[in-house]
Amino acid sequence: DEHGRFTLTINQSGYITVEQQEYADYTVERFKSHVEIEEHRLPDLWIWFLLLLPLLLLIYLLLFMMKGKIEITKERGNGKVVITVTNKTHKTLDACMLEDIIPLGLQVETITQGLEKTAMGDTLIMNLGNLKKGEKRIAEYKIVNAEGIKGAGAKGLPEAKVVWSNGEQRSKNT
Repeated sequence: DEHGRFTLTINQSGYITVEQQEYADYTVERFKSHVEIEEHRLPDLWIWFLLLLPLLLLIYLLLFMMKGKIEITKERGNGKVVITVTNKTHKTLDACMLEDIIPLGLQVETITQGLEKTAMGDTLIMNLGNLKKGEKRIAEYKIVNAEGIKGAGAKGLPEAKVVWSNGEQRSKNT
C-alpha cells in the first residue's frame, strides 16, 4: 500500500505473494493467490511475412519479365562489323547513343550513315535518338586491316555499348 505496510511480489508461476511489514499494532496474515498473467505481445508478424513473401516475389518476377530487355549484338564477317540494337522493352528508350571502341591499330570505314568517328579516332558513335518499343537499328562498318584482330568473329573486338537516358547495356559479341 502507499504507507509501505505491504509488499506484493509475483513469481514465475503467476502467484502473487502479499507480505506484511513489521508493525507492532498491525497484523495481517500472509496469503497466496493464483493470478493469470496475460502476455501482451505484438501479433506474430513472421507468419504474415512468410505468407506475403512468395506473393511479393511472384509480383516482382512478373514485373521483371514484362520489363523486357535491350538486345545488342555485334557480329563480324567478311571484313564487316554489324551492330544490331533491338528495343525489346515495353517502353521507348530516350536519347540513345551507340558507342563502339576501335582497337588500336585498326582502320575502319563507316558504311551506315550517321556512324562517325570521334575526334581522337578511337571510338565510333551514332545517335540513335529515341528507340521505340520493338524498334531495331543497325550500324555497319568495314575493317580495312582485319588481320590486326585476334579471335574468331567479333570476339576479338571490344563490346559495343548503348547508352540511353536512364541506363546502358553492352553488346554480345558473336
